[in-house]
Amino acid sequence: MTPAASRAGQTRELAAFVSELRWDQIPDTVVERARTAIADVIGVALAGRRHRIGATMLDYVTDQGARAVSGILGGGRTFP
Repeated sequence: MTPAASRAGQTRELAAFVSELRWDQIPDTVVERARTAIADVIGVALAGRRHRIGATMLDYVTDQGARAVSGILGGGRTFP
């Protein structure tokens, strides 16, 4: 089996697992940690949007040829 075929099989296996997963099968601890992680990502993204490093990164992706297809959390697009 080629590495690509192996990855495709793993992707199918993961997709089958997720599609059959029921909410009540997920432990409460996992749900709480996921909620915390999502809130953390959103908070960091919003803060980063206003920080000078956020502007630096936007300039960088623009210089690399980014297109205006990706939204930025907190407003804007990857290409100003």
